[in-house]
Amino acid sequence: MVFFVEKIPPRSFTQNIIVYYKNGILKEEGEFFFCSDVKIGKWRKYDKEGKLIREENEDKKFEGLRIKPKELLCWLESQGWIDLWSGKGQQSSFSNTPFRISFSPRGKDHAKWYVSRVTMSGTEKFVIDAETGKVISHENVLNIE
Repeated sequence: MVFFVEKIPPRSFTQNIIVYYKNGILKEEGEFFFCSDVKIGKWRKYDKEGKLIREENEDKKFEGLRIKPKELLCWLESQGWIDLWSGKGQQSSFSNTPFRISFSPRGKDHAKWYVSRVTMSGTEKFVIDAETGKVISHENVLNIE
């Protein structure tokens, strides 16, 4: 069994994750972007003796993009959904997220951000082209009672 420690620093819009082997030795550590499983910053992996075996700069996947995590936070703030200064809208736990954000890196198509949020009437979904900064899709999926 592996266990982890999650910490969400105030006003950071990130989640610090530390994963341990069942023997208590550090296995992995790094940060996830706000309301997502998108790795950001430096991630470190360790062997079962606690020796560093790999360090990866997860921010490399954002190089050359117009919309990086910081710019996406600014976009969320411009929508009135979060406040970067006060921390309004920041998730309070790993499982209780006000948004669901995912990232698709460059491949055959442009890199994209996918943002969804639950509203009173359903779910609002956006797709943002990370290279141009344009919202390329916006839809409201209504709950049917």
